Amino acid sequence: MPDTELFDHQADEAERRRKRARADINRVSRAGLYSRPTIDAAAELLVDLVLAGERHGVERDAWSLTTDLPGACLDVAAAAVRGVDRVHRSAIEQGYPSPAALAVHLVDVVHHHLADELGALGVHRPGPYSITFSTCGRRRRSVKCTADGWDYDTDGPGRIVSIYAPCTDEGAIAVADLIAGLITGTTTDPLGRP
Repeated sequence: MPDTELFDHQADEAERRRKRARADINRVSRAGLYSRPTIDAAAELLVDLVLAGERHGVERDAWSLTTDLPGACLDVAAAAVRGVDRVHRSAIEQGYPSPAALAVHLVDVVHHHLADELGALGVHRPGPYSITFSTCGRRRRSVKCTADGWDYDTDGPGRIVSIYAPCTDEGAIAVADLIAGLITGTTTDPLGRP
């Protein structure tokens, strides 16, 4: 097989593995909203672990006999983007003067991305750390950047759902994409009916 054909075959195989891993990760049932970067990180981890297992004679399906490998990969990827003082650590990593400055910046990115994508579809900025909006079912919701990461809740007292997204510009855009899905109805609202 010529080198270019071998390279093409390897690239096709790698893409097939990534697609299967993403599908496996998307079937995992966990509470929360998971951003595309978090799902992609979990899928890449899953591919790497399956390949490592194959090098040791462990077939892909053998993992399910002892563990929920896709679920474990999603949990690990989620833990990397959310946790105690996550915004503080991200602010230091990215050179922001304070966690508050990073949080305000990230909410600005979400707000501007939503304005670019959806126009003025009832998205409001009641404070520096949050955005409120109505879902396709006309339920009021809010997204906040807290010390631990991103939260999604009712606009008022109610249940809080974690959003698993990096505290970066890329993560903020992914949060905006999740909000856009909630507004348009293409993303299932984990809070359900009020």
